[in-house]
Amino acid sequence: QLTWNSIKADSLKEGHKIKVPKPLFQKLDVEELIIKLKNLREKRKGEKDLVSYDEFKKLDIRVALIEDVEKVPNADKLYKLSIDLGTEKRTLVAGLAEYYNVDDLKGKKIVVLTNLEPRKLKGILSKGMLLAAVEGDNVSILIPDKDLPPGARIE
Repeated sequence: QLTWNSIKADSLKEGHKIKVPKPLFQKLDVEELIIKLKNLREKRKGEKDLVSYDEFKKLDIRVALIEDVEKVPNADKLYKLSIDLGTEKRTLVAGLAEYYNVDDLKGKKIVVLTNLEPRKLKGILSKGMLLAAVEGDNVSILIPDKDLPPGARIE
């Protein structure tokens, strides 16, 4: 058996034939690799990471009733919503002004993520997030299809 330590200057005899070398790795086609990377990036744009059932159970999603809607000053896209969650009243800030009129939202039952960390938007503390479906410029708020009371838990 040949080892690095056993190789000497005269290990190969004169006239020794070396076999035709074979590549250890397949040569990469750069053009093909670029196409694959572009496709992978496009595929991942809309994908989200999987969440475990336990992570999902941490979300507190409930039905809420919109009691009042006001335009947020100096913000073309934002409404300030006063909502009733059954056991408490809250304020949300939602970017719906381009898609809904104030009167279309008042009195509507919506779906809200209630245990989202509060966040200040244009000086207003938003305590939750209204859920909506979005496809391009088409926005549709999620509403329960049956008459459920404010505070009903969504599972």
